[in-house]
Amino acid sequence: MLIEENLTMEQKMINIINHNYQNYVNAFEVFLFKDHHNSMAILEECEKTSTKAIERYEEYKLAAKKYASMKSALYFSEEKWRDCKMYQEFLFNMSPVRFRLAHPAQSKNVDTIAEDIMDDDIFAKYKIALDDAELTLSDIKEIANECQSACPADIYFKEPSELVEVFRYMELQNLNNLLYCEELSAPLETVKNTMIQAEKMFDKDIASLSEIIGRLESGIMWEEERAKYLEDYAKKLINQELRHLIIDDSILNLYVFVEDCFETRVAPNDANLTMLEMISGISKKYGDELLIMEKVPKEIISALGESCVQENMATMRLAEKAAKQVAELHRLTASLIKTFAPPYKKPPCKEPRNRSAVKRPPALKKVPSRKLTPEEEEYLEHFTDFCKYTDNPKDFGVDTSVMQKLARYQLKEKEDASEERIVFGASSKSGKEGKK
Repeated sequence: MLIEENLTMEQKMINIINHNYQNYVNAFEVFLFKDHHNSMAILEECEKTSTKAIERYEEYKLAAKKYASMKSALYFSEEKWRDCKMYQEFLFNMSPVRFRLAHPAQSKNVDTIAEDIMDDDIFAKYKIALDDAELTLSDIKEIANECQSACPADIYFKEPSELVEVFRYMELQNLNNLLYCEELSAPLETVKNTMIQAEKMFDKDIASLSEIIGRLESGIMWEEERAKYLEDYAKKLINQELRHLIIDDSILNLYVFVEDCFETRVAPNDANLTMLEMISGISKKYGDELLIMEKVPKEIISALGESCVQENMATMRLAEKAAKQVAELHRLTASLIKTFAPPYKKPPCKEPRNRSAVKRPPALKKVPSRKLTPEEEEYLEHFTDFCKYTDNPKDFGVDTSVMQKLARYQLKEKEDASEERIVFGASSKSGKEGKK
C-alpha cells in the first residue's frame, strides 16, 4: 500500500513537471519568434541608415574639398597681404623724414621724429606665429576691416634704383662712422690709460690720507684721555689734599695767629726793621711772654681757663639759640605766605570771559642784586668750584638779594652785641678774682 502511494505521488509530480516543461517550450518558441521579427526590423533600419551615412559622407568629402581650397586661398591671400604690409612699412621707414612728416597716416605708431626709428622686429610684425598658425574668424574680420579702412599707400620710391641709392648712401655713412671710430680709438685708449693712472694715484692719496687721519685720531684720543686724567687728578688734589690743607683748623688758626702777629708787631716797623731784626724781636718777645706766663700763679691760670670754657659754652648756646630762631623765622615766614596767599580755585571746564577790559596790574620792579662781599668772594674762590662768569652764587649758598643782606647785617649786629656782653662779663669776673 505504501509503495503504491509513493508511486502515485511520484507519477503526479512527473506529470506536473511535464506540463511545466511544455509551457516553457511554448513560451521560448514565442520569444524566438518575436526576437526574429525584431532583428529583421533592426536590420532593415540599419540598411537604411547606412545608405544615408554613405550619402552624407559623400557630401562631407565635397564640402571638405571646397573648405581646403578656400582655406589655401585665404592663407595665400593673407600671406600676400602680410608681405605687402611689411614691404610698405619697410619702404616708409626708408623714406626721408620730410616725406614721413608729410604722410603721418602711413604709420600709426609714429608720433614724433625721435620715436620714428627702425624697428628690429619689423619682419616679425606681419609674420604668422608658429604656435597660432590657424586663422580665426576674428582675425579674418580684422584683416577685412583693415583692408577696407586702409587709405591708398603713398610710396616715396618710384623706381628700385632710388632704394639702391639710399642703401649706398647708408653704406657710405656707415663707412664714415667706422673711419671716425678708428680715428678716435687711439685717443680713447690714451684717455683710458690716463684715467687708470689717475685712479691709482687717487687711491694712493686716499690711502695715505686715511693713514694720516688714523694717526691723528689716535693722537687726539691719547691727548683727550691724558687731559681728562689730568683734570680728574687736579680736581682730586683740589677737593681732597689742597682743600684739607686750606680748611684744616690748625692751618686756619695758624693763619689767624700769624696775621694778628704781623699786624700788631711787624706792620708798624715793616719799613724800619730787617728780617733778622724782626725774627730776633719776635723770639725775644715770645721768650718774655713765656717768662711772664710762668710767673703767673696757677689759680689765675685755672680761673682764666674756666672763663674761656664758659665763654665757649656761652658762644655755643648763643649759636644754638640763633639756629632755633632762624628755623622759627623760616617757619613763621612760610605760615605767613600760606596765610596771605589767595584761596585755591578749581579751574572751570571753560575759561570765563570778562565783560570789560581787564586792567593789568603794574609790573613789579626787579630788585637789583647786590655785589659780593670780600669774604663771600674769598669763600667762593677758594672753597668752591664757582665761576663768576657763568655760575649763580645762589647755587653755592650765597644769596645776593638786598633783603638777605639786611637780615644778615641785623643778625651779625645781634651776635656782636651778645659777644661783647659775654666778653665784658668774663673780663669783669676775671678782674674781681684777681683783686681777691
